[in-house]
Amino acid sequence: MTIAIDLDTHLASNLTALAQQGVANTNNFAHYANLAFTKDLMQSGQESNAGIFAGLNAADRTPVIKTASS
Repeated sequence: MTIAIDLDTHLASNLTALAQQGVANTNNFAHYANLAFTKDLMQSGQESNAGIFAGLNAADRTPVIKTASS
């Protein structure tokens, strides 16, 4: 038994999938461009205003939580 495939439906489905992939690709590109911009902004800020960012290294460390008083 052979099932007939409607060419218009098949092409419309493929075009929908391609359009959705294009939107996802655009969103990914915008996300990575934003990350690159933020990285450049932070690095340029560290070079010109080193004092402002001096506390970042300490802030990135895992906090110590005391479970018993001493």
